[in-house]
Amino acid sequence: LRKSEAENHAILQALPDMLFRLSVDGRFLQHHAAQPNNLWRPSNEFISKTIYEIFPLEFADQVMGYIAEAMHTQEIQQYEYQLPYKDTPRYFEARMVRCNEDSVLAIIRDITAQKTAEAALKAERESLTQRVEERTAALQAANVQILHALQTRDEFLANINHELRTPLTPILAFSDLLHNEHYGLLNERQRQIAANIKESAQHLAELLNDVLDF
Repeated sequence: LRKSEAENHAILQALPDMLFRLSVDGRFLQHHAAQPNNLWRPSNEFISKTIYEIFPLEFADQVMGYIAEAMHTQEIQQYEYQLPYKDTPRYFEARMVRCNEDSVLAIIRDITAQKTAEAALKAERESLTQRVEERTAALQAANVQILHALQTRDEFLANINHELRTPLTPILAFSDLLHNEHYGLLNERQRQIAANIKESAQHLAELLNDVLDF
C-alpha cells in the first residue's frame, strides 16, 4: 500500500495540472497542485467550502452546471474560464469527470501562456491585415495617379499632334514647292528666303518629334 501510494504521489507530482475533487453540491473535498503558487487561493481558504463561498456567483453557477452535467451524463465536461490573479488575468482549461455517486474530479490546466500567444498572434494578424489594406489603398491611389498621368499624356500628345504637326505639314510642303520654283522662277534672295523657311520648318519638325518621343 505504501509503495502504491508513493507511485501515485510521484505521478501526481509530475503532472503540471491541478486536481480538485468536489461534491455534487460544489464543496471542495480534496486538491492537488504540484506548484501551490498556481492556486487562486491557499488551500485552507477553500477546502470544505463550496464554490459559492469562493467564486463570484455567475462563475459558481456555471461550475455547478458542469457538475450536474458530469453526474448526469457521465461524460467529460470541458470548459475554459478566466480569473484575476494578482491584478493580472489568468486563463484556465478545465476537464470535469464523475468520480463516484457523490463527487466529481476537476483537472485544471493553466493556459495563460497559450492565450497570451494567441492574442499576440491575433494582434499581429490584425496589424498585418491593416498594413495590407493600407498598402492596397496606397497602390490604388498610385494607380489612379498613373492613369491620370497617362490620360494627361495622351491628351498632350493629341494636342501637340493636332495644333503643331498638322499646320507644320503644309508649311514644309509649300516651302519645298517654293524652293523648287514650282510656282515660278525666284531670284537669289527669294530662293534664300524659301530655303530658310524650309530649313526652319524641318528643324521645328525634328524638335517636335523629340518632344513627342520624350
